[in-house]
Amino acid sequence: MKKILSLFPALFLVISFFSCERNEVSLTSPSGNLLVEFEITADGLCYSIEYKGEDLIDDAPLGLEFNDMDPFVGLGFAETSVLEIDETWERVWGKSKTVRNHCNALTVSLQEGDGHKRKLNLVFRAYDDGVAFRYHVPKQENIDEF
Repeated sequence: MKKILSLFPALFLVISFFSCERNEVSLTSPSGNLLVEFEITADGLCYSIEYKGEDLIDDAPLGLEFNDMDPFVGLGFAETSVLEIDETWERVWGKSKTVRNHCNALTVSLQEGDGHKRKLNLVFRAYDDGVAFRYHVPKQENIDEF
């Protein structure tokens, strides 16, 4: 399996700043056709997706609800990181034996400003033919299990 992970040059990543506070980050697919935008608004977390400049999803809300835990509130940017993923792997069965996994990935690390100071990571992947994201709750003092 060939695996190449490298920091993606800043020229290809659009990071937006409004006023002096950063509240939005963006990521493009390797071809540049897909654009994913993540934003912290007064209403909470949301994302948008554009394909060749046309809106596919606009301001879709993001969030988690827990049974025995308060919701995350007052999340702000702690850190962002970007990398290009270009790897191949072999299937056990299927039409083609070799599969290429090529995308740009953005990890947005968020933290509550007050209260529990809990952390939440969102990981976005922009492929030339689609977008994926996942929530990652890192191990931390204020969250034992959920």
